[in-house]
Amino acid sequence: PRAPRRGPGRAALPAPSPAPRMLAASPGSHACAPGPPVVPGGPMAHSIGSIAHPMLTAPRAGAGAGGSGAVVAEERAQVILNYQDRVVRLNIGGEKYWSTWETLCHSGVFSSLLKYKFDKEEIFIDRDGAPFKWILSFLRAISVGLFSKNYAINILEHLSYVERLAILEEAEFYEIPQLLGILKAT
Repeated sequence: PRAPRRGPGRAALPAPSPAPRMLAASPGSHACAPGPPVVPGGPMAHSIGSIAHPMLTAPRAGAGAGGSGAVVAEERAQVILNYQDRVVRLNIGGEKYWSTWETLCHSGVFSSLLKYKFDKEEIFIDRDGAPFKWILSFLRAISVGLFSKNYAINILEHLSYVERLAILEEAEFYEIPQLLGILKAT
């Protein structure tokens, strides 16, 4: 790994913390690279769970009754605060995207790349940015456990043949086995 950059106003980053405990990976999926270090007293220090994603704290039964909706809102707010230090800025062929380490790590390429990327600078990838919006959408669905064969087919059937080919090419490049299996079967 490369040494952290130093310069005016930039202190050396502390050593990365151990990788957070992840949800069980599906066969062929990639392990997540550890994210940026948790800074004591920073937003990540008040973690309420091992995965920082707002969709993972689903509403409970009766969330609207008796103030328990406020509890759910508070939990979601804490999750959102927790992943602020884990935002990754992407520039894919000139198109800007933002995501989190937890979402991107479901791609073999990003899982490997993020092992070496601890600063807040943008990652540039010289690929077509248009189909990447679908790649990121599928990665987000995988990240929160919503991805399934039916989910992917329902989206893909509304796209043109050329768009599906572009998504297949990008899924191969970014190494997303869950999506590749479905794309190659349809």
